[in-house]
Amino acid sequence: MFERIKRNVHTNVASCVAIVAMTCVTLTGCTPAQKQTTLQVVTEINTHIPEVVAAADTVSSVVASLLPADAPLVGVTDVAFDTAAKTLQALTASYMANPNASVLQQIQAAITTLEGQLNTATLKVAGIKNSATQQAVLAALKGLLTVVTVVFALISPTLTTAQLLDLRESDTIHLAQVRPYMDQQELQQEAAAMHVNLDRAFAQAEAFGL
Repeated sequence: MFERIKRNVHTNVASCVAIVAMTCVTLTGCTPAQKQTTLQVVTEINTHIPEVVAAADTVSSVVASLLPADAPLVGVTDVAFDTAAKTLQALTASYMANPNASVLQQIQAAITTLEGQLNTATLKVAGIKNSATQQAVLAALKGLLTVVTVVFALISPTLTTAQLLDLRESDTIHLAQVRPYMDQQELQQEAAAMHVNLDRAFAQAEAFGL
């Protein structure tokens, strides 16, 4: 999965997110160069979406196969992540065609909501009593959680302080709680290859109580 992501990377993500962090991320009053940088970040995210969709499809298949007693423990329907991934795909394509603050805010909301749903689902899996079933669900969630976290790291520098504070109020699960469930080797190796500083993203999340 992550090898395909790496082959699709065409911009220096580190430069993009560093510059976006210092710009007017709502686009109001931005210079053409600043708007272009934000567009580069969204375009970079768009290249990852097929991987998000593929991972979401895997989770959907596993959740759909659960026993009726186990399915509610995941906390989402079998199509929830699939729908969220495809919505994000449509939003990023829309922004690339017509960059504007409204769509950017929808992209930010879609990614942070998906991350929150994944965090909740990952911790709820512990309630599944059958060990084999529990591991199968965790394995599927691990793939999606890992790639979505990379996407979250890409979008997080565009979030305003107010948005981060809103996330703190709405999220009851911190990113640090689910980090151990991610594929650590893949996460670090591919993040380094893509010049994405995940430690910085986690540090920012921790600083805001996320």
